[in-house]
Amino acid sequence: MSTPEHVVVGLLDAASAVTDIVSTRISAGYREQADELPCVTVETESMDGDDNLTGSTSIDIASVEVVSYATTYASASTLATACYEALKGATGSTAQSEIYSIAATHSGAAIVPVADGTYFVSYPIALTVYLER
Repeated sequence: MSTPEHVVVGLLDAASAVTDIVSTRISAGYREQADELPCVTVETESMDGDDNLTGSTSIDIASVEVVSYATTYASASTLATACYEALKGATGSTAQSEIYSIAATHSGAAIVPVADGTYFVSYPIALTVYLER
């Protein structure tokens, strides 16, 4: 059984516009403060199911956040745009024959200060991932 994070990470890993920028630095969950930038994190914020007539869940509806991290606004914006283009309206099926579709919305960027006096920019994208089992 696939999770929404696995679906999103797989799509980002397959998008050369994203991997040309971050290489393999796409992770589910969180990033360590000292990790190399730029990078991308994918985290499921919430998940709800929609039951069919038999009472079993036939579709998961997940709120997922994809965050692009970089050292400048321009770099974070370029990466976030590449992620958005790779994910918006994506549809397909997983190796387990689950069907997915994704709706994406850009959010605003934020400057995050670091203890050493520097900063980085985080640029989130909000997703709704529909995963039919």
